[in-house]
Amino acid sequence: MEEEIRTALSSRHPTDTADWWKRLAPEAPSVLLRLFEAETNTFRRLRIVEALGWFPEDSAAVDFIKKQAEETTHDVMRNSAIRSLGNSQGAKEEEFISKFLTHADAHTRVTAAQTLRKFGSERSTRLVEKYLGDEKEPWAVAKVKGETVKVGAPVAVSSSEDRASADWVG
Repeated sequence: MEEEIRTALSSRHPTDTADWWKRLAPEAPSVLLRLFEAETNTFRRLRIVEALGWFPEDSAAVDFIKKQAEETTHDVMRNSAIRSLGNSQGAKEEEFISKFLTHADAHTRVTAAQTLRKFGSERSTRLVEKYLGDEKEPWAVAKVKGETVKVGAPVAVSSSEDRASADWVG
């Protein structure tokens, strides 16, 4: 099983699904936790955190994901842990995830709001609405609302014909 997991984690373009992970033996979370400690590659470590999210009944996996969300200084790892916890525990972890709505990193706030929004509960909806009212970054509000993020004024670009060489065919 460990070799099968290693192969899945090393895939540059992952095709594994929640069902694929859930079909593994019950000891898969402990294997994943052991692999995380031995792994130095950030991409594979992120994949392990994501994979642990598909084992909601495993308390060690849930505790590990929460620890990653709280303690890592790596913003991409933190955001992955928040999404993974949302996948794993859903609205049961609204309180924990809502703490990240005031995080110093805007991307973490967005991740927390998007994760809460997926729950669709009355409480999570209220939390997201409050966050949207308090958020100072316009791009973050647009992203959570699912709107196109506008990045300033349009840039004037001349026609490509102006720069193309007459020697180039096509």
